[in-house]
Amino acid sequence: GAGGASLRPEWSRGRLFDRRIALMLLQRVRAAADDGDGASVLGVGEEREDRRPPSPLNTVALMRLASSRLGLGAYSAMQLAEELYLRGFLSYPRTESSGFPPGFDFLTPLEELAAHPAWSEIASRLVELGAGRGPLCAGARGKDAGDHPPITPARAAGPDEVGGGVRWRMYEMVTQTFLAALGCAARVRLTRARFGVAGEEFTSSGLAVEEAGWYEAMPHRRPAEVSLPPLRSGEALRVRVAVLREGETAPPPPLSEAELIGAMEAAGVGTDASIAGHIKAIEARRYVQLVGRGERGGDGGGGDGGGGEGGGGEGG
Repeated sequence: GAGGASLRPEWSRGRLFDRRIALMLLQRVRAAADDGDGASVLGVGEEREDRRPPSPLNTVALMRLASSRLGLGAYSAMQLAEELYLRGFLSYPRTESSGFPPGFDFLTPLEELAAHPAWSEIASRLVELGAGRGPLCAGARGKDAGDHPPITPARAAGPDEVGGGVRWRMYEMVTQTFLAALGCAARVRLTRARFGVAGEEFTSSGLAVEEAGWYEAMPHRRPAEVSLPPLRSGEALRVRVAVLREGETAPPPPLSEAELIGAMEAAGVGTDASIAGHIKAIEARRYVQLVGRGERGGDGGGGDGGGGEGGGGEGG
């Protein structure tokens, strides 16, 4: 079945903390495979999901993103953003606004970016689509706090003009976020196939990007595509191997600096202007220990570790 392709479905139970029962269920699945019963396709479902663009950056969001993406501490990130502001590359970097105010001039920076070889492709497309009048995604995220507009590029530039290295990466991060915030929603197709073996259920998931939207401005945020072979309900598949994975529960990791900044904002500890200084002060006074920056990738966030017995099978 499945056109001769191989699948690696995951056990729907996820984890089981009783090893004896987990081994019993594994033997039951293996016995069914040995008897030639194999797996049957219980169902295949598809859905479309629109993924909205990110908000433009305010000061707190800039510090969080600089920590998680660039490995910069909050204090260093603000020093760098202020340097780029004073040199005319970024707008004023101290703002609580994550949404554009009425009357914001979108067209001028877009046209300037469209004329620069480093940004011409995506900026020109946004101008053609009408982003010069405002964000293309209806109900764009963010809030205008009434102080200063979100942090945006003040003029178009490439790596050499900005100074390369971390200066370019900061400028690139702000410009990509600005362009993404003006873009259309991205649309993905999610596919989920369910399989039954000896009374146990297994699942495989697929993902395809149908409309790239704002991912064109932030390609590092585009999800990896996963293809599933053609499947139909009731189809029989052969089980090649069933494996039980054993692990241990783990405590949650320490807070990343990006998570700390987010927690401080949520708890009302400090302001956009003082958060970086507070973190620098508790580091200097050794109330906290900095283990290393940039070790937990992504754009911030984390979760609890998990263990127990988990199973997966391979069919084809």
